[in-house]
Formats: sequence, C-alpha cells, structure tokens
Amino acid sequence: MKRESCTSQVHEGNVIKLDDINSKSKSTITLLPASQYEQLFEKFYDVYPRKRGKGAARLSFARAARRTPPNFILSKAHEFRAHCIEQATEIQFIPYPSVWLNQERWDDDLAAEAETKSAWGELANDL
Repeated sequence: MKRESCTSQVHEGNVIKLDDINSKSKSTITLLPASQYEQLFEKFYDVYPRKRGKGAARLSFARAARRTPPNFILSKAHEFRAHCIEQATEIQFIPYPSVWLNQERWDDDLAAEAETKSAWGELANDL
C-alpha cells in the first residue's frame, strides 16, 4: 500500500514533479516526463556499483528526485562508482542503491573518506 502512494505522489499524469531544494517554499522547478525519469533511473542503476533491490531503488530514486535534481544524483553516482573503483571497495561495503539514495549519500565527502581509509591503513602498518 505504501508503494502505491509513493508512486502516485511521484507520477502525476505523465510528469514527475521535482522540488527546488534551495527554495524554502519547496516550489516546483521542473516537470520531467515520466519516460525521461525512467531513463534517468535506468542510467543511475547501470552506473551504480552494486546491483541489488532494483524495485526499492526505483522508489528511492523517485523520492530523491523530488528533493534533488536527478541529473545531479546521476553525476554523484558516477563519482561514487569511480571512488569505489579507486579505493578497491569490496562489494559488501557498498550500500544497496536504495540505501545510498535514502541516506542522501550523494552529499558524502568522498575525499575525506579516502583520507581516513589511508590513515587507518598507515596505522595498521605501524602495528
């Protein structure tokens, strides 16, 4: 039942409403055709480094796209993928795509995370 309400809030006719995250009034800034939204989600899912829970990810993407422009989320997913490759992150430490979206992980500071990982690695070598 919750799934239907999430979808109906996002899909109003043939458009997706995207809220302006910089506006205190939460005014609608863009109407995105549902087909274009689905294409952006598919691009996101193709780029994201872990392929689990596609249905949950689709719903999470829809909710996230109401707060943040989907192209921005997609670009951050590209950065996250590159970060995971660069850091050789094991798959079990990569969050499911729905978790990444629900936690707004696109705002994470990946450079600081890499520095922390490096510092821990040096500490372990010293022991």
